Amino acid sequence: MRLHHLSVQRLLIIILLCFASQVSAGRLVGSDIPASWYVDQSAAMTLDDFIALPDAALSGRDSVRAIGYTRAALWGRFSLPPDEFNGSERWLRLGPNYVDKLTLFFRHSDSAGPWTEREAGDLHKGQRGDIRYRFPVFILPPPERAGYDVVIRVESTSAVLLDAALWSAEEFVQYAAAETSFWSFYLGLGVFSSLLALVLALLLKRRLLWSVFVFSLSFLLVASVQGYPAWLLGNNSGHLQHYLTGITTLLTYAALLWACTEVLDLRHSLPLVHKIVLGSSVLIVLQLFSIPFDFYGTAIGLVGMVVVVAVFIFAAGAAFLWWRKGFSVVNLLFGLAPLLYVGAGILALMSLYGTIPYYDGIYSIWQYVLMLNMVLVMLLALLRIREEHLALQEKEQLARDLRIEREASFNQRQFMGMVSHEFRTPLSVISAALENLHLGGSEQQRQQRYQKIQRATDRLVVLTDNCLADARLSADSLYVDLQPTDLLELIRSAAMVVDISDRHQFVLTVDRKPLAEDENKQIVAAVDSGLLRIALSNILDNAVKYSGGGKIRLDVSCWPGEYSITVTDDGPGVPGNMSEKIFERYSRGHVADNAAQRGTGLGLYVARQIVRAHGGEVRLMTEYSRGSCFEMIIPSAHEFTRKEQY
Repeated sequence: MRLHHLSVQRLLIIILLCFASQVSAGRLVGSDIPASWYVDQSAAMTLDDFIALPDAALSGRDSVRAIGYTRAALWGRFSLPPDEFNGSERWLRLGPNYVDKLTLFFRHSDSAGPWTEREAGDLHKGQRGDIRYRFPVFILPPPERAGYDVVIRVESTSAVLLDAALWSAEEFVQYAAAETSFWSFYLGLGVFSSLLALVLALLLKRRLLWSVFVFSLSFLLVASVQGYPAWLLGNNSGHLQHYLTGITTLLTYAALLWACTEVLDLRHSLPLVHKIVLGSSVLIVLQLFSIPFDFYGTAIGLVGMVVVVAVFIFAAGAAFLWWRKGFSVVNLLFGLAPLLYVGAGILALMSLYGTIPYYDGIYSIWQYVLMLNMVLVMLLALLRIREEHLALQEKEQLARDLRIEREASFNQRQFMGMVSHEFRTPLSVISAALENLHLGGSEQQRQQRYQKIQRATDRLVVLTDNCLADARLSADSLYVDLQPTDLLELIRSAAMVVDISDRHQFVLTVDRKPLAEDENKQIVAAVDSGLLRIALSNILDNAVKYSGGGKIRLDVSCWPGEYSITVTDDGPGVPGNMSEKIFERYSRGHVADNAAQRGTGLGLYVARQIVRAHGGEVRLMTEYSRGSCFEMIIPSAHEFTRKEQY
C-alpha cells in the first residue's frame, strides 16, 4: 500500500512539474525582454531595410508577437545587455515549429560589423539550431564587451508567430526534461488510444469506432506542433512535419464532428442535424486541397466559421435529445465536449491573430482540451458499445425465449396428439373386450378377453405414470424419496409389461446366473421405488414394443458402489447415430411407422431423468450386433435419507 501511495505521489509531482513547465517559459521576448515589432506586408524587406526603419515605424515594446494567418513577414528586434548573461552563455529557444522560415541575426551592440545569421523553421533543410531538440535552440556565448543586438524574422503559410525565450543552460535542461516528459506521456496516451480504437474497429466493425479511431489520430497534430517528427527523424523528415501539421489540424475538426454524430446516433435520432454536421465534416476534409495549392490560411478561416456553426447546431441537437429522451450523461458530455474544444480553439486563434494578448498557457489549453476530448471520445464510445451490446443481448434473449416458447408450444401440440392416440388405443381395446363379454362364449374366450383388458389397463397405467413423471421432471426441482427397497421384487413388478405380452418371455438373472423359481434372494438398495419402477417399466416396455418377440433378458449385477441393470431384447436394434437422440424428449426410433410401435417419446427420456435423479445413468450399449441392450447404473452407497434433492 505504501508503494502504491509513493507511485501516485510521484505521478502527481511529475504532472505538476510538467504543467508548471508550460507556465514557466524562461525570459520571454516581448514581455520579460522588451522588443519592437514590424509587420512587412510585402515580405520582401531585407535586414538592412529593417535596420534602417525609424523607431516610430516600429510597434510598441509590449505588443503581441502574433499576427495570424497572413502572407506578411514579422520582424522583431531586441537587445540583450551583458547582465542578461552573468558571464555564462544563454540559450535562445525559438518557435513555434510550424512556421515555415525563421531567421536569427545577432551581433555585438557596439559593433557595426556583419551580422551572424542562423536559420530554422519548418521548411529548413539543415540542422535546426545548435542542439538536437524539438524546438530550434541557438547558443549565445557571453559577450566580450557590450551585449547583443538581436533581430528575428518570421515568415509562414501557417500562423505567423514568434515564441522566443532566453534561458540559462541549467534551467533549460530542467525545463526541457519536464516538458518532454509531459508531452511524451500525452502522445503515449494518444498512441494507446488510437491502437485500442483500431483494434475495436477491426473486431467489432462499427462505424462509431472508425470515427473514434480517426479522431484519436489527432495526437499527431500535437506531435507536429511539439516538433516530434523533425526531432525523431532529423534531416530525414523532409517536409513531413510541415504537411502533417496542416493535414491533422483539418482532420481533427472533421473527425470530432463525425465522432460526435456517431456517438449520439444522430443518423437515426436527428437525421437533419446529422446531415448538416456530417456535411460540415466533409467540407472541412475538402480543405486539405488548400495545402498543396498554398491557400491554407484562407481555408483555416473558412473552417473556423464552418466549425462554429456546425458545433452550435450539434449542441442544439444534443440539448433537444436531452429534453426529449431525458437526462443522459452521454448527451450532456458530448454536447459540451466539442464546445470546449472549439472554445479553446477560438481562444488560440484570437491569440494568434493578436486579438487578445498571446500567452503560452492559452495555446496549451487548446492542446489539453484536445487530449481531454480524445479520452472522452474513447470512454463514451466504449460506453455506447456496451449499451448496444446489452441491447443486443436482450434482443437475442427475447428471440431465444420466443423460439423456446414456439418449440414448447409445438411439442405440447405434438405431445397431446400422441397421448390422445396412445390413450385411445387401450381404451378401445377395453371397450371392445367389455362388449364381447356380454356375448358369452367359452371360459377360454372369457379369459382371453380379461387378459386383453388387463394388458390395456396396464398400458394406461404406464402412460399415466410417464405423464406424471414428466410433470415432476419439468418442475424446478425433483425430490426422490430414498428408502430401502428390494430391487428384485421391484423388477418383477415392473416386468408385468413383459408378462402380459403373448410374444415375449421374460428372463431374470443375477450376476449372469438364472434364479430358481423358489429362490428367495434379495438385493436391497436405497431408491425411490415408485419412480424407479416407472423407469424400469419404460425400458422393458421399449423392449416389448421394438422387438417382434423372443426373450427379454434382465440382469442385475453387483459392482463395488453400484448396481448394473441391463435389459436386452432380440429386436432390430438402434442405429449408432440414434444412441443419444432416443433419450431426448418426444423422440422416437425409426421404426415408429408401425402402429404397434408408436409411443409418446417420453419413455426413455423419463427413465434416464429418474435414474440421474438417483445419481446414476442410463445408456445404450452399442457393442451388441443384434437387438438392443440398455444399461442402468444405480449407486449402492446412498445413505437412507429422505427427500434428497436432485
